[in-house]
Amino acid sequence: MKSLTKLPKSGGFTLIELMIVVLIIGMVTAIAYPQYQILSRANLRETSRKLAGTIRYLYARAILDKKSWRMVIDIQENRIWAERLDPQEDGPGLEYIKTQTAGLRRIRIPAGVVIRDVKVLGRATQSSDVEYIYFSPYGGVERAVIHLMHEKRGWVFTLATKPLSGRVAIFDHDVDIEPAPIEFEDGT
Repeated sequence: MKSLTKLPKSGGFTLIELMIVVLIIGMVTAIAYPQYQILSRANLRETSRKLAGTIRYLYARAILDKKSWRMVIDIQENRIWAERLDPQEDGPGLEYIKTQTAGLRRIRIPAGVVIRDVKVLGRATQSSDVEYIYFSPYGGVERAVIHLMHEKRGWVFTLATKPLSGRVAIFDHDVDIEPAPIEFEDGT
């Protein structure tokens, strides 16, 4: 009589088990991907709001200090900081110096968000990658637009300054600079 010996049990997965795993991964991806897009757009919106707040702050600070300020926007390095016009220590004249004020440290641009360009009314686009927006001690800011862009998706947010009030309009699309006043949501 022939003895039946058991074959060793295979340690692999069945096709059904693999298909179930692939299905679960697909479902998780389908749920998580839209959330990732929302977070990416939220980073762009948050950066726009921080930058708008800094512009309003510099507008008020210039009036309170009775000194000219400027926002330095380094497009190549994707950095923004503020400078104040002060007398030189070792001679006559004035120069802009970087500030160390807590509210005006360099603005951090999150990964994935880039400064696409900056346009200031009445000023030709400079060949360098650094642009300035000036704030007057008498209550004024240059009319400018700053375009922030999501690096991978191409979404654009536009910040537009209002010269006499220091207010900033944020648009979730590309807006070009115009000599005519930019319409704000509240009609001002």
